[in-house]
Amino acid sequence: INDTTDEANETVEVELSNPSNATLGVNTLYTYKITDNDTAPSIGFTGTNSAGLEGVSPVNIGVSLSASSGIDTSVDYVVSGGTASGADYVLSSGTVTVLAGSTTATIPLVVTNDALDEGDETVVVTLSNPVNATLGANTVYTYTIQDNDATPTVSFTSANQASVVESGLLTVRAELSALSGLDVTVPYSVNVASS
Repeated sequence: INDTTDEANETVEVELSNPSNATLGVNTLYTYKITDNDTAPSIGFTGTNSAGLEGVSPVNIGVSLSASSGIDTSVDYVVSGGTASGADYVLSSGTVTVLAGSTTATIPLVVTNDALDEGDETVVVTLSNPVNATLGANTVYTYTIQDNDATPTVSFTSANQASVVESGLLTVRAELSALSGLDVTVPYSVNVASS
């Protein structure tokens, strides 16, 4: 039967046994090899991007075949770029396998939920070196880690300060309530008042 499933070559064996009114000859086993003629499916990401809060983990990045296969298929993946650092996620290079008869698999990306207010960051993953498949259209995937941390507050370290001289340099300090991964700027104005 000429099916459409990419699969390993197969054999059919026919064996003669227990003849009536005859005896078995030398060749009693016949083997026929069926050579598969179906094209290997393509493998790629199910999409090209997604996003989620840094508190949601793990993120399962989907990989899919263009058609079911009768043999296991696999593809290598590597973090190939992005703005996130290694402290923001856990994902080592590796290989993902789609088992025979299935069309999907996932790559787990573990996102670190830190307490640092920062901008959104990206992780870029790239596929290569397919086995029993060809590379599909979506070979690069970008995941955006959306920051979920509160913006720190800024205030003076003291509500007032006195000077013993009328001239000189006076330092007024401000501080953040928590560390920030972003540059913080605060406009200020000077109001001259007499007492």
